[in-house]
Amino acid sequence: MRDSGKRAIPQFTSVKDQRLARGFRVLLSTYGGSVMKKVIPAVAGLLFAGGIADAQVMITGIVDGTLNGIHQPTYVELKNYTNTDLTPGELANIGFYRENDGGTSFSSHMLDDWLLLSPLKAGEFLVVNGDQAQFDSVYPSPPANVTVVEEAFISMNGDDSIHIFIDVNTNGVFNDGVDTIIDSFGVRGVDGNGEAWEYLDSYAVRLNGPVTSTWTAGQWSLGGVDALEGATAGDHATAVPLGVNGSLPVEVDTFGVE
Repeated sequence: MRDSGKRAIPQFTSVKDQRLARGFRVLLSTYGGSVMKKVIPAVAGLLFAGGIADAQVMITGIVDGTLNGIHQPTYVELKNYTNTDLTPGELANIGFYRENDGGTSFSSHMLDDWLLLSPLKAGEFLVVNGDQAQFDSVYPSPPANVTVVEEAFISMNGDDSIHIFIDVNTNGVFNDGVDTIIDSFGVRGVDGNGEAWEYLDSYAVRLNGPVTSTWTAGQWSLGGVDALEGATAGDHATAVPLGVNGSLPVEVDTFGVE
């Protein structure tokens, strides 16, 4: 006999539960036939077909500041370049990876931890900085489309490469050879000192996409080494405005599902 009843789908509300659902990239909070209509668009951005096609987040700005004689404010700006809000469950799949001094050490972090249970809305930005007080002295009133969080390990010294990755291993850290890098500033395994992408006491601003796992110089406006040396807080803010970098968003293919 055909079962016409609705079957309950587990609801995931905590960050821990969301991570259990990473493989599906969606919080299943509905019932019956409507589930597939929600699931298919959600997983379209991370398509497993010999690799993962799209992280939906791009690197749009990097600053190694010089205020008060220290490397601050130091921050990275990221953007949801799609026309769809990214839920906490989706952000649990997307990570930030910094390779220090050509790979002598590294650190990674999942984006949902920074945003807690908040989404990253379509076309909006996440700025992660290493010292909130120094950042606030440059940007006392960030634009409404920018979420700002503090993270101590954002302390680059101008020669560290920055990457966005998909957590294929679903364990919350970057695993080389398993996880998939989607967007890159700089070159993995290379110390940026003396390289074209070096940003010591300087900055880099994204001009356009698409996201790329390989460093692409033509996508960036580079200040050049020491461009911010001796700069005031106002000079920093003028050199790198928030919430305007990168030419995307773009449409994300939902494979015909409305």
